[in-house]
Amino acid sequence: MTMIRFTFFALLLLAVNGARATVSLEVAADRLDDVSGSPVPAGSLVLLVADTDGDGLGQVVAGEVSLRSFLDGISGDDLIVHRSDLSGLGIPGAYGVATGGLELGGAGSGEWSEGDPLYLVWFPNLSLATGSVPSGESYGARVLGLTPVDGSNEAFTYVAPVNGGTFGGTPVPLTSTNLRSDLATSQSATAPTVVAPSAVSITESSATVGGQVAADNGGAVTLRGVVYSVASESVDPVIGGLGVSTLSAGGGSGVFSVVASDLSSGITYRYRAFATNVVGTGYSASAVFTTDAQLNLIGGLASVSREMHPGDLHRFRFTLDSSRFVNLSTTGAGLRARLYNSSGQLVAERTVSGNVAFSNLLLSSGTHALELFRDPGEGEALPYTLAVDASSQVQVRPDGAVGTSLTSLSGNNLYFPTAQQLSLTSANSQTVTGYITGTNRGNISDRILFQGSASDSYFSVIYYNQSGANITAQMTAGTYQTALMAPGSLAAWVRAAVTPSRRAVQLRRNRTFIIDLKSVFNTSATDRVSVLVNTR
Repeated sequence: MTMIRFTFFALLLLAVNGARATVSLEVAADRLDDVSGSPVPAGSLVLLVADTDGDGLGQVVAGEVSLRSFLDGISGDDLIVHRSDLSGLGIPGAYGVATGGLELGGAGSGEWSEGDPLYLVWFPNLSLATGSVPSGESYGARVLGLTPVDGSNEAFTYVAPVNGGTFGGTPVPLTSTNLRSDLATSQSATAPTVVAPSAVSITESSATVGGQVAADNGGAVTLRGVVYSVASESVDPVIGGLGVSTLSAGGGSGVFSVVASDLSSGITYRYRAFATNVVGTGYSASAVFTTDAQLNLIGGLASVSREMHPGDLHRFRFTLDSSRFVNLSTTGAGLRARLYNSSGQLVAERTVSGNVAFSNLLLSSGTHALELFRDPGEGEALPYTLAVDASSQVQVRPDGAVGTSLTSLSGNNLYFPTAQQLSLTSANSQTVTGYITGTNRGNISDRILFQGSASDSYFSVIYYNQSGANITAQMTAGTYQTALMAPGSLAAWVRAAVTPSRRAVQLRRNRTFIIDLKSVFNTSATDRVSVLVNTR
């Protein structure tokens, strides 16, 4: 059968040495069924009975008797301490009652005290107004446990057994319903168990925090959430604590999360997940997270000193206005690190704890992210200092030169739009030749793209590389590319052979051939040379 539990409270005022004492009795009882599985109808009579001398409940022998006599039987020592009915609670046959204040004591031999056995007895065919029990009337009973001790809080859970049971060691004499009557379990409710505090999706001003209610421990969870505070203000934040904020995720068990917003940038927060039931509030272990921070580079430099807790992660973002060489280093606490570029790609990583040293990293313009983190474990927050040096800008500078030979060049260390032109004269349609060189004047290794003017109806041009191969198609398409060139390296040259047509000679035409040299790293960095061909 499906187990369904309800929680009820009884206030027991105990008379001890003439004083009244308060004892809480929490009872959770499932549905009361007959042998066919049908629930006992609402309105049935239910009794809470104390066995005042521990010899079990008495039984009626014959004839109609009072309820008290039914229970007392021959012994005369059982005490009805509460009467109620089987109320409809949305579950057929579910028992629910609040007894109110019950006092230790009674009349004559019927006094009850701490440690007396308690029984739940029910009559499916009688009501709260009933004062007597007809002969052979159906009933059922369960042992609840013992009367609580002075000042204690007791909680019992009862599960209907599979088969009919006994009443005071004797088979229950039922005529029609054969109600089940064995005690299956008895336990005390406690505050919920909460585990797995987590913090994800952390930004400069927010974080998604949460945990898991692993067990409600006998009491339905009515509230769960997260408490947090600035780490320096609280070691173990609790609801209502000084400087503590509370976020609610409603009731229930399992994994949950909430969003903490309006946080301060670059601050470490301590938090705990919590859950509350009728008994109290349970908390997870304490954990920390730190909001992201933006590093402001002044002259390309920045430095920050902080403390980091075990298991925490500090994320710094910094923005470059141009491509730069970047150096990142830490001193102090042993840390691990990951660096992501503006496209989110991992470009550098330190996988073991220690001082971080990322040197001479080439980063393009945009916003980059550095993550520093400590291994989880015990220990205090440890100080560290982060230093950033992005003061060295990347320079890309292709330098073109032109001449009639490789030893007679002009235009070195001159850059567009300064004119760098070679003038050639062709007589009688003879072919004339010019040499174009490319030098990497930047501070990074680079390649140079060449692009030259194409032939027309008056002038034919053929481009050759230094191996003598015809590269005209690549030159006119702008796809001819040098090998990787170290800074200051002259890695390639191109020879242009121009032949005027007879018609061009007759008309005394001339033509300027333009050759552009572009950086592959940054194609906006360009130099230009030209070859002017005259005819006569």
